[in-house]
Amino acid sequence: MPPKRRAQDFDATPSASKREKIETGPSSPGKYADNQIANWPAPRQSIQAARDFILSSAISTQPTLLVPDRDCDGLSSGHILRRTLIALGKTKERIAVHFIGKGRNIHAIEERRKLESRTLGGEKFGTIIVLDQGSNDDGEIATGVSTLILDHHFSKTFPRNAVICSACESPPIATSSLLTYIVCKGLLAESGLLSAELGRTLEWLALVGICGDLGPNVPLHKDPYPNELHESNLSYKTSVSKLVPFLNAPRRTPSSDPGDSWELLRIASDAVPPIDPKQIMVLTSDTPPTEPTLLSLRKILLNLDKARNATFEETEKCSHTPPIFSEDGRLAILTINSAYQIHPLIATRWAGHLKSKKLVAVGCANTGYLPGKVNFSCRLAKTSIKARNGAVEKKTEKRRKNPDDIYSTTDDTAGKSSVDSVSETDEEGKDDENIISLLKGYAAEDDIFALKLAEAESKGEVSFAKGHKEASGGSLTPELWEMFATKCLKLLTRDGSTTSNANSGNSSKEKKAEAVAKKNGNTLDRYFFSPKKKKPGS
Repeated sequence: MPPKRRAQDFDATPSASKREKIETGPSSPGKYADNQIANWPAPRQSIQAARDFILSSAISTQPTLLVPDRDCDGLSSGHILRRTLIALGKTKERIAVHFIGKGRNIHAIEERRKLESRTLGGEKFGTIIVLDQGSNDDGEIATGVSTLILDHHFSKTFPRNAVICSACESPPIATSSLLTYIVCKGLLAESGLLSAELGRTLEWLALVGICGDLGPNVPLHKDPYPNELHESNLSYKTSVSKLVPFLNAPRRTPSSDPGDSWELLRIASDAVPPIDPKQIMVLTSDTPPTEPTLLSLRKILLNLDKARNATFEETEKCSHTPPIFSEDGRLAILTINSAYQIHPLIATRWAGHLKSKKLVAVGCANTGYLPGKVNFSCRLAKTSIKARNGAVEKKTEKRRKNPDDIYSTTDDTAGKSSVDSVSETDEEGKDDENIISLLKGYAAEDDIFALKLAEAESKGEVSFAKGHKEASGGSLTPELWEMFATKCLKLLTRDGSTTSNANSGNSSKEKKAEAVAKKNGNTLDRYFFSPKKKKPGS
């Protein structure tokens, strides 16, 4: 069974590949051509279009609505944007925030209606800025409202009538917080409004998002990453790494309310002078502060800690569910029943420990997260990543160190883990490099399932194979999940038979399939119980 992790580690995510230990020092040249760096972290024209939109939104007398994702990357992106709007002249009272409902995505009809009907003091919003929410071509985000999309999730299609600034095709794939930081910092510098104090605040906010999605060991000292982020990371790396699990915890609880996490970042970044992550994490000590602002932050931290511990306990309770393999051995699935959003965490744990020659990815299906839905998350298996990167590792002859804290903020509808080495592959990719492609390949195995899935997706009832190539998943009805598991994955039972024929008669064809599965060693018994070795001469 996977080993237990410390409470401060559980919230984090699987690293899709082992990372190089970072050497301190000046920014060093990377492997990217000048034209790639010029269009990083997104195409130059889309970055300029985003800056024009933000400036126009700041100048407008109409209120602005921010719609960030509820993980660290989304929350920090939202606050980078908020501080930028305020610096450009927008009053705090004219900026509001909206969080998408639990288990939904921004493209759902219900969410679209909420966005269109929301007002601030009876006045409709003039602009909406969507951060780290994933992208689909499902019409407008909100009919008749000017919209900006800042995102890094893989997509070939985007919402209509919106300004799009996406990092998904500009390797190394930037997090949404890093993309937002570069867009906003450039705009503030052009406007002559980037003070040293504001710059430092935006830097540590960006580091929170980067650490939340990619972990603490991102090579920020290399091109094309901004050198000032490397310098800030030298000061804040430890405190940011400790802060991330606190901020991520509330969204995983049954209430899924990130309000405390948002409020903590708001109070810290609005303070005069701003309160940085080092000062925030000092508040976890036994001695309470006397200053009112710090006391408010400490109370929020205590609430976040309760959510973190509750989620950790639920994760431990559900982590020991045994996996079942697909008939071809490329995907292993664990099934749990929990109101907590812990299926990404459990998939992450098992992906790092489950070993099989054919294994490509590990998934965790949660039947209890949402009523009438089965939510599932998939992660690339560590063994698959090793095999894919083996040639590179032999060539460089460097031992790579896997960080103790691996941060997973990816949910089942829009993955949030874009690790550089994986994200640099072609968009379509091979199945052993791309979970989105892997899942879609399985879906195509059964025509009836594919037809029903397409119909349900067109109605916005389900989500399937969204997010990143190395971290994906979905949200299906129980009926569709059962079809996917039995007809497409053909999950094996403990005796090696598939779930689709486990309760049927043993025809010659079925017996042959079982024999092939057992010959391949593709059963749970082969994983949990090693074959007994024969003694010499016996």
